[in-house]
Amino acid sequence: MLDLGAFPYPLVAVYGAVVMETVERLRREGRGWPVVIGDDFSAGRVAGALSDAGAPPAEILKAAATFRYPEDVKADRAAERAELLAMLRADPSIDPAILDEFEAGPAVGEWPPTFDGVEALSGYPTMSPGDRIHIALLPTSDPTEVPAYLRFGGYNSCPPPQAHVATLRSLRDRYGAEIVACTFDTIELRVPRRPATREEALALARELHAYCNDTIDQGLETLSNYAAALMVSESWLFWWD
Repeated sequence: MLDLGAFPYPLVAVYGAVVMETVERLRREGRGWPVVIGDDFSAGRVAGALSDAGAPPAEILKAAATFRYPEDVKADRAAERAELLAMLRADPSIDPAILDEFEAGPAVGEWPPTFDGVEALSGYPTMSPGDRIHIALLPTSDPTEVPAYLRFGGYNSCPPPQAHVATLRSLRDRYGAEIVACTFDTIELRVPRRPATREEALALARELHAYCNDTIDQGLETLSNYAAALMVSESWLFWWD
């Protein structure tokens, strides 16, 4: 059974059909930054992560101030891929051609003739109008601090919380991005300004692939598909296994 009694921040529960309407109302009320943390299952996972011992928000934000984005994200991803590739190359049963493709990274591909974007405001990927959705009110007016207050990240290939804070600050400064949802394994941003050219969008797609590789590797498949999505989508989605 879901138990959010010990959740450290105020919660508001609504149903999916009115979640964004409620988020906007809570923003106007100014009782903290409202962020969707998901349905019952997701909210329980978020609560579980917060119940574990971990760095307090102030410590995470201090680390974020010295985290270099995108340089440190790219370096961490490259080291992770190199370690995995070395392990895979030691396995003679794996086709070397597949490993060469993995080492090369995602293909650029052809620019798609049309792209409708991604609709997910909010919250990706499992929420529907009939679900009970939980919104956390975090004690900040700065949405880039959300991953610090929720201690989001630091598992598998998901960057640590300070990396998410630094990433959100960069995307806010360049594109006005604001976090809408932070579930147990996803982040959704609402982005009012998008890349103006294909070249800018492709460069951003490469950058964000280092931040969250599954968006391409388990979804859009090519850099061009991702770049096209970034140019037309108000919602930018990231998820980590």
